[in-house]
Amino acid sequence: MPTEQHGLDIFPSYIMETTNSDGSRSVSSIYTIDAFLNRYILLILFIIFVGPFFTPFVALFCVILYITMINKKQKIFPILGILICGYLLCDVMHSWYVSKVIGMFAHPLEKLYMIRGTVAMLIVNSILLLAGNTLFNLAFRNNLIFFLFVVVISVFSYLGGTYIFLNLFPIKFV
Repeated sequence: MPTEQHGLDIFPSYIMETTNSDGSRSVSSIYTIDAFLNRYILLILFIIFVGPFFTPFVALFCVILYITMINKKQKIFPILGILICGYLLCDVMHSWYVSKVIGMFAHPLEKLYMIRGTVAMLIVNSILLLAGNTLFNLAFRNNLIFFLFVVVISVFSYLGGTYIFLNLFPIKFV
């Protein structure tokens, strides 16, 4: 009589050991759909509930990755940063999921800084997409000088760009 398991099944349902044609042995673990999904349920819950708090920092992480990999001419990082910033600003304007989760725990001043930082990273990622290689060449192909250029651009885009952008397009948490 087969025994039924109740609860979380996170272990392989079957373990199969085979002998290959060259005489070596290999072990295969076979998971059922339930066991496979139960293994990743914690990761899925983490992404759903903790992921929105990391969303504003993804664009900054893309800028840092672009600075460290400038010699490889990576354009994917500024594009990803622009898309993340655009989504986050659209999310805040329409009061979708990320803004609801952040809105439950954040102070109004923190929300304002998050919007300003997102707009600043949108401007910085746009500048890096359009003129990143030119700025790197102006920095004498030195990563430290290029990093300082990006820091200066970030400060100016936070102070000036966010003031201009947020006065033209008022974005607030609903």
